[in-house]
Formats: sequence, structure tokens, C-alpha cells
Amino acid sequence: MQHAPSIAAALLLCGCMDRLMEAPYVLATGLGSVSGLVPTTQGTLLAATPAGIWEVDEAGGRTLLYSGATTAITSHGTEVYALSGERVLAARYPNTGAPSALQARLTLPGALDVQAWCDETVLIATPRDVHRWTPKTGELESWNLGLDDIVAVSLRAEPTCAGAWVLTRDALYDASPGVARPLHTGLENARAIAVDGAGQPWIATRDPAVLLRLRGGEAEVFARYLGAPNDLHFGVGSGLLPATNVYIATLDGTIDYVHVPAAP
Repeated sequence: MQHAPSIAAALLLCGCMDRLMEAPYVLATGLGSVSGLVPTTQGTLLAATPAGIWEVDEAGGRTLLYSGATTAITSHGTEVYALSGERVLAARYPNTGAPSALQARLTLPGALDVQAWCDETVLIATPRDVHRWTPKTGELESWNLGLDDIVAVSLRAEPTCAGAWVLTRDALYDASPGVARPLHTGLENARAIAVDGAGQPWIATRDPAVLLRLRGGEAEVFARYLGAPNDLHFGVGSGLLPATNVYIATLDGTIDYVHVPAAP
């Protein structure tokens, strides 16, 4: 008598087990298009979307904190900075009242990404350059990088304040004012970058939609089937944000996550 194959056996036969093992988990859905993420001091995530900025908790529940379309987000603890078109917006966090609008603080043509940096400054990426903005004084300094197709700017490994990692469609650079040194080239449609606890860069690409770990000069595919990734952020080690999870914002309106090895 023949027995029906087990579910696990059926998955192995169809090649689906690999897909399940490599695919990300889903934390939250129905957010529209999620274009940016940042962890908070409350152990939650803030997500930038066309409707505004949502706060997402450990169960995937969400609360709209700030109204108005946003396309990127970062924070210095109690100060949140986001992009809306070419405007840099700001608000205090946490917001315990009704959803409120963020206040415009700066207009920068071509602004596409923001990253909280050292001494309460903010890095703003444009398609060819990175700018260092000091909110307290309004000072804006261009790094004069002259790159093509910049898509993201990120904190770099130690020493953090010596520069930043700048991602283009096809390469990763270690950048500082006037200097952009290539670290890895040959990427395909790179979209987002995050740094783990060991200082290793992780990159999300589209077409194919994969999560890459860069180490030893090589790009290793760590996860597949990411949908359309827009941003990456590692957890900070508390609440829903263990440092061994990397969270992925997608155009499909989800926040996904992948469990990665602990930093040595």
C-alpha cells in the first residue's frame, strides 16, 4: 500500500523547501508602499509611507503618528527626520496625541535618503552627492563625491564618524568629504544597505530581489524572494528588535524580516 508523501517530502520534491528557508518572515502588512524604516527608543519601528509615518509594534500592530507622504526616515533619539519630495521634515518623538504633520526644515533638490550621523547631524543623499546638514544651525555641507546613481547612505563600520557608506545602483563606496573609495562593485540594481553588529554591510537588491552579505570581498546571497525591497535596518537588541534580525521595507506594503547569524 502506498502512503501519501508527507508535507515536508512534498516540499522537498517540488523544490519549495529552499524557498521557505530563504524567504523572509512578515512582521506587518497593508502599509501601502514602505520606503523607509528606523528603530525607536520605545522598541518599535517607524515606517515611512505615502500616508505618513506609522509606528509598528512587536505584533505588527500599527499607529499613524505623523500624516503626510514620506519617502525616507531617520532619527536622533527624540528627533525624527523624514523626506517628502525634496523637503526634509522634522518632528519630536514620541507623539502621544492625534496624528500631526511634520514640519519642513530644509529643501534640497534631488534628496532621496537621510541618515542620522555624528554630533546630531544628518546625512542627506542626492543622486550624485552626500550632504551633511546640521539642524541646529541650518549649515549644509556638500561632500562633492561626483558619483552616479546614488540610492542610499548608511552608517559605516568603525570609526563611524570618519565617513559613511554610500550605495549606488552597482557599487558600495566608503565616502568622506571629497573622497569615494569603492569597496564592492558589480552589484545589480542595489537598493538599500544596513550594517550589522560586526560592522559587515548587508545589501538588498531588486531584479533579483535578494539580501546580500558582503565579507572578504565577496557578495553572498543570504535570502531570496524579498518582493521589492526599499530599505533595510538591523534591530537594536531590545523589544521586537533583536540585533540578529534585519528588517526590510518593501514597495508591496510589508515590513519583513530575516534572522541572521549573531555578530562574532
